[in-house]
Amino acid sequence: MVALATINNRATISYNNEIKDWECFGEPTEAAIKVFAEKLNKINSAAYDMKASPKKSEDDLRKSIQEIAVLDFSSERKTMSTVVKGYQGA
Repeated sequence: MVALATINNRATISYNNEIKDWECFGEPTEAAIKVFAEKLNKINSAAYDMKASPKKSEDDLRKSIQEIAVLDFSSERKTMSTVVKGYQGA
C-alpha cells in the first residue's frame, strides 16, 4: 500500500529551512497521501529523520523500479495508473 501511495502520486513534499516548515507541491489530497506513506515507513525505521530526508521511502523505491507508463487521473476513468518494472515488494 505504501508503494502504491508513493509511486502513483505526482505531489512532492519538502522541508523549507527558510520558513522552518513543510511545503507541499501538487494536489493537496495527493500530498497528504504522500506524507501518510512516508510516516508509515518511518514507523519501520528507527533512523529516519523526516527533516533531513522527507521522501526517503519514495527515493529508495524509485531507485529500485522503472516507470513504464503513466495514465494520469481523468474524470472519465476516475483513477490514475502507473505501470512499473522491477518492484519486489509484497
